[in-house]
Amino acid sequence: MKLLVITCVQESKKDVIHLLHQSGIFIFSMTDITGFKEDPPEDLRDHWFSAGHERFDSLLFFSFCNEEKTNKALQNIRQYNESGDRSFPLRGFKIAVEDATFINDQL
Repeated sequence: MKLLVITCVQESKKDVIHLLHQSGIFIFSMTDITGFKEDPPEDLRDHWFSAGHERFDSLLFFSFCNEEKTNKALQNIRQYNESGDRSFPLRGFKIAVEDATFINDQL
């Protein structure tokens, strides 16, 4: 069993849900998160009106899946990110789940 985690900006919500469904994943959770980008400016003139502290309204999706569905989802995310100019690409990763209190057949 794997834990699939995907992060994205709010504007990509429908795309992520579509990718999950394409991967055969219909049971998942989603929560609002705030992302931060706090890169120090290389040259202060490049950031005259901004101190480099940017906030992004983001989402975090997660689902417990079998390995096949998780791999398919990550493949779909890679294809999505490569399909165009993505200023805010989807981020996905999987984590091995060593033990759980629910039945694997439900995945």
